[in-house]
Amino acid sequence: MPHATVPPWLALALLQAALPMLLLGWLLAMPPGGRLSWLAQAAGTGALLLWLGVAGLWTVPPWWAVGVYAALGLWAGDEARRAWSGRRPPPGVLPSLQWPLDGGTFLVVNGGSDIRLNAHLETQDASVPRFARWRGNGHAVDLVALDRWGLRASGLQLADLAAYRIQGWPVRAPCAGRVLIAQDGLPDMVPPRHDVPDRLAGNHVLMACGELHVLLAHFRQGSVQVRAGQHVRAGDGLAEVGNSGGSDEPHLHVHAQRPGPPGMPLGGEPVPVRFEGRYLVRGQRISVPARTGPAAEESTPLKEKVPASRTE
Repeated sequence: MPHATVPPWLALALLQAALPMLLLGWLLAMPPGGRLSWLAQAAGTGALLLWLGVAGLWTVPPWWAVGVYAALGLWAGDEARRAWSGRRPPPGVLPSLQWPLDGGTFLVVNGGSDIRLNAHLETQDASVPRFARWRGNGHAVDLVALDRWGLRASGLQLADLAAYRIQGWPVRAPCAGRVLIAQDGLPDMVPPRHDVPDRLAGNHVLMACGELHVLLAHFRQGSVQVRAGQHVRAGDGLAEVGNSGGSDEPHLHVHAQRPGPPGMPLGGEPVPVRFEGRYLVRGQRISVPARTGPAAEESTPLKEKVPASRTE
């Protein structure tokens, strides 16, 4: 029988079109955590693109594709560099909160000092009037739980909230203070639906912890355990993770801010924080042992799970 062969035009398209785009997408969307790792990834991608540019037969795709790839490579490399720089915390001494979730493995899906890593920074755009109500959101972090296989759910965007590992996860107070707002009773939304814009935080608790106000949001309907005016210790139970408000899927939202202006409790100046000394950034996987009690004076050690090649 005759052997099947790959048409030359298809081989060129795969080698000189699909492969460069995959490499550039990898560099842009999945920058590694350390500087040396980023340099190695960028250098390897650049070297392969250079080889293709010099040795490739540029008929399919055409000769001008080399210039397009060069421009895209420079742009993707710069975007990856900026994303990497967003792993550094803002300057100054950052307040530290206690870890708010019972033991498990968690993924930071929003966090960092650059908008490429933390979508919440968008609310710092003063040219958009509607952002003023949510200004305190600017340095928020979003957390989901992972199973033993590293998955946050048993599928992509599922309508069954029980399929998300973090749904119903107990949430504890990350600091000692007084409850300012305890909102409950709002429905858990079915992905990808959101609640109305005025209920962006969904079921939530806003606490006054010293000079800071700390928000924890998107709780499961009916799970809030505290009331306004109540004093709580760090580690006391607050509620359970849900999908109420403007949430794409079940997750815990936490942010710190200065007190908001009258009528806009979540519109205060955002304050970046650490969690037990660690600044959280998108893509970090955090392993937390089970907590045995509230004990505000005790600190739960956070262990970041990172690839062996990562350098700090």
